[in-house]
Amino acid sequence: MFVLIMIQRELKQLKKHHDALRSHEQQLQEARPLISTIYTNKEEIMRIAIDFTNKANYIYAQGSISSLLETERMQDESQVSFQDRLAVVDPDQKLYVKSTSDKICNGIDYRRIMDFMPENNSDASIAEIYANVKFFIRVYDMPNNGEINLKLYHNSEVTSGRGEFHFRFSDQMLVLRVGGHGNSLTNAAITINDARVISEFKKYFDSLVDSPKTKRLELKDLQVIDKFLQAKDLENLRNFLNSNAEDTIVEHIKSYEDTTHQILSGDSSVNKRSSAIPVAVLLAAGQGSRMGPIAQNQQKCMLNVLDKPLLQWNLDIANNHGIDHIIILTRHKAEDVRRFVSHLDYASKIEIIDTGANTTAESLYNIRSKLSDEFLYMHGNIIIPERLVDIMEKAFEEYKNDTGTNPSAILATVSNKSNLTHAVLKRTKPGQVSIIKARKWTSNDKNIHLRSRNRLLSLGIGILSKANLDWSLAHQDGLMIEGLISYSNDNPILNINISSFAHIETEADLRRIESNYQRLQSITKSLDQL
Repeated sequence: MFVLIMIQRELKQLKKHHDALRSHEQQLQEARPLISTIYTNKEEIMRIAIDFTNKANYIYAQGSISSLLETERMQDESQVSFQDRLAVVDPDQKLYVKSTSDKICNGIDYRRIMDFMPENNSDASIAEIYANVKFFIRVYDMPNNGEINLKLYHNSEVTSGRGEFHFRFSDQMLVLRVGGHGNSLTNAAITINDARVISEFKKYFDSLVDSPKTKRLELKDLQVIDKFLQAKDLENLRNFLNSNAEDTIVEHIKSYEDTTHQILSGDSSVNKRSSAIPVAVLLAAGQGSRMGPIAQNQQKCMLNVLDKPLLQWNLDIANNHGIDHIIILTRHKAEDVRRFVSHLDYASKIEIIDTGANTTAESLYNIRSKLSDEFLYMHGNIIIPERLVDIMEKAFEEYKNDTGTNPSAILATVSNKSNLTHAVLKRTKPGQVSIIKARKWTSNDKNIHLRSRNRLLSLGIGILSKANLDWSLAHQDGLMIEGLISYSNDNPILNINISSFAHIETEADLRRIESNYQRLQSITKSLDQL
């Protein structure tokens, strides 16, 4: 009974500090029996923080890191004064900060969203934001394994300031924390190990990241914020943080299961936009042998996903994006595709071609005269958020404008834990990849190519530069489209890494989408009633 009373009290305090928790209070109330421990002792809270960090395979967090006030060198502080102050800082606090930086330098997926604008322009709040900014800049300069997978986001509507509600979670644990630093209301942490509750907070975190009011911050952005904070130029800092937040390229698009209704939403009546990409190529030649009996009598891409054929999701995206000419490459039961397309009322011209090729690379080679200088290619059995094409085109154009040269390509990429058997890529630097394997897979490829956390898979969606394709390779056995890409330091392959997609390869994949959609509708309805 005492534990339940404690939980109720802390939940009330957490809710008082953070209105957004309202949508999760029901899940937390239901999860009472699953709450592992409540900590109200500072030393215990710090120990659980260290344990959490050391065991995590990824870390997502909301709010600033208050411990950095003790461990970072502050404005106008001499090196000697800093070292003297650091010498008396709690060893556990220093260990927690070090374990966090070590994790980031070792390539862990680390994401943090917070309000980078000091609260009420107070010196204490300026100091806290400054300490966080200096820490992350310092991490970028630390020796690392070649891949810093750090993603920081600014959102002015998340809570900020010392002692306010914040949370962090990993694959193993959720930690809810409120108080600290002499906060008089409460100083407590709640840990929850149950995967269902962690999942609910991941949805909330993803919704914050995907908000139009959220801005992704790169190293160069942190350096700008650092200068404004040092000068205490808060007006220009506010203008900078609020600028282009809606247009910021956010690599982490909302998770598929949480946004099925948005991902699977297309309206062919949307006004046609003007695109700099004249041609899109959709690959729809698969026989659907893994789909089982449901694909015996029709082309795989003609199978219905919710309320329309699979192929139409990407056709709608290409048409809505303002692409003039859509080429569908098909082979198996091509007449099904022709019959369906004949009834579409699109602004885009649609051409259906049976190239007779055995590989995707050879198919592209056979239509090379129809390709524009830059063109979009899309696998017909991959469903993506429509916004992704906008993001990719913008990144492609920004690289051209900044460097005066074309990137060889920009590819949508996904984690190497995906079940896709597409091209294997290697991260070379933030936002760039190289090709490791772009041929038909063998049974041993997962073990050979995907053991490194530095590996990614092509999603089968990208913008290619025709001038950087090596057509002499096109007839090689089993070659994928990515295998045609020639790249260099001057013409790199850019990438946008996402977690939001649906890969339709089996009947089970179709059923999963239907189940997720129904589940989402149920959750949305229940939250509306809170």
